[in-house]
Amino acid sequence: MKENNRQCPICDSSNKRQIKHIKNVVPDDFMLPSEYDIVVCNNCGFVFNDVPDSKCYADYYSKYKENTNFSIPSEPSYVNTKVKRENRYFSSVDFIKNNAKISQSAAILDIGCSFGGILTILKNEGFSNLFALDLDTISIGCLREIGINSREGSIFSEDIPEYTKKFDLIILGHILEHLHEPKKAISNISKWLKNDGKVFIECPDLYQYPKTSPFPGFFAEWEHINHFSIVSLMNLMNNYSLRSYRTGTIYALIEEFPCLYAFFEKSDEINELCKTKNDEISMLKSLSIPTEQGAKTLVNIEKLKGNNIAIWGAGQYCYMLLSNTSLSNCNIQYIVDKDEKKHGKSILGVEIMGPQILKDFNGTIVVCSTTAKEYIVSDIQKMGLTNDVAIPFI
Repeated sequence: MKENNRQCPICDSSNKRQIKHIKNVVPDDFMLPSEYDIVVCNNCGFVFNDVPDSKCYADYYSKYKENTNFSIPSEPSYVNTKVKRENRYFSSVDFIKNNAKISQSAAILDIGCSFGGILTILKNEGFSNLFALDLDTISIGCLREIGINSREGSIFSEDIPEYTKKFDLIILGHILEHLHEPKKAISNISKWLKNDGKVFIECPDLYQYPKTSPFPGFFAEWEHINHFSIVSLMNLMNNYSLRSYRTGTIYALIEEFPCLYAFFEKSDEINELCKTKNDEISMLKSLSIPTEQGAKTLVNIEKLKGNNIAIWGAGQYCYMLLSNTSLSNCNIQYIVDKDEKKHGKSILGVEIMGPQILKDFNGTIVVCSTTAKEYIVSDIQKMGLTNDVAIPFI
């Protein structure tokens, strides 16, 4: 593995130290780096994953819906969680409306907006000058169908002259934590903002990691390579003024995913770098100290040892359990998932197959999906399976 892959994404310092080495358990054809160090910058205190800049990230996000089990709005799995998903977006819109102080004709750009949950609500509430920019072609197609001006591209796109000084507000909802060069991204979008333009940022909140992590190591995953607190976010936005921020939780991969909401406005002043030790402390706690529920999850998984088990649900949460708990040391006979795109891939040498293979299985079925657990249990019942069923995280 390469060393010194990244300078600090905020202050450009190469002076960093390791917090923990991470080795994830993922499918054998996984596109992103699965082994890396989590490090802290000795100059400013920012915590980040020390991964190389690679074309694989652009390829991964350009086909995100194909590379993950992300649901599209027309699919039953999306409809089944529609209320929870929309509550997340309504919360974002409320924060925007309470802090932006813009008219309904204001030009608003949402970058990396996926299916445009925020834009759709704004459109329904009378905002009429809405734009979407996303790498994913499926998302862009869906947004065009509902009349939102959409184009393929990223936060790093430099060939969009019509965007120059066009926007009153730019929305970055859960984008910055994924970027190898977030400072370059902020610099790029600055030219798209009007002189009095504003930026709304929503991202995972590092300071809430310790109390929301479902088990130690959960937040050390491969997609989120930057771990922001309000302090490090202000350091990144050093030529903007922080107008308002709050913290909360949203429905994402877990029921209460920690979230930071912040509103920034363009400024002529450059803010001084603020060094913090709290970011490293929060990450260390989340990596090593389980919450009360996390401790129960670890105990429940320990109880599975010695049993023949079949894992149902071969998604991101499953990979995290295999990477950070003793689940990978259990006697795994099968890994199943209803998503046919996953069939034929392998994890720990076990091929992912369809659930029908379990008809003659005599061991324990372990549910490894938080967002689909009710539907997996229902499918087990519909198949007439009488196996013991374990849901370790409840």
